[in-house]
Amino acid sequence: MVFTQGNGMKGAFYCSSLYNSVFLRGDRYFLLNVECGNYGGQLLIDSETGKYEKLPKDTRVYLGLTTEDIPHYRISCGGIMAN
Repeated sequence: MVFTQGNGMKGAFYCSSLYNSVFLRGDRYFLLNVECGNYGGQLLIDSETGKYEKLPKDTRVYLGLTTEDIPHYRISCGGIMAN
């Protein structure tokens, strides 16, 4: 897949968005949100093989967040923060 380059008020950009994109538990699969001229939707990317699948529109991912199974975060009285 090739993303098309867009042109906006601030100049050229590519349409992949890290907003609401996330690595799934185990850090192998990455859910990428994409809104391009040639494709709009979500891709599930296998970070080990480089292969990807197009997901059905509006697929949702809910992650369980605990400090035991996701060590990248810590929970305190100030909220949830990345380590």
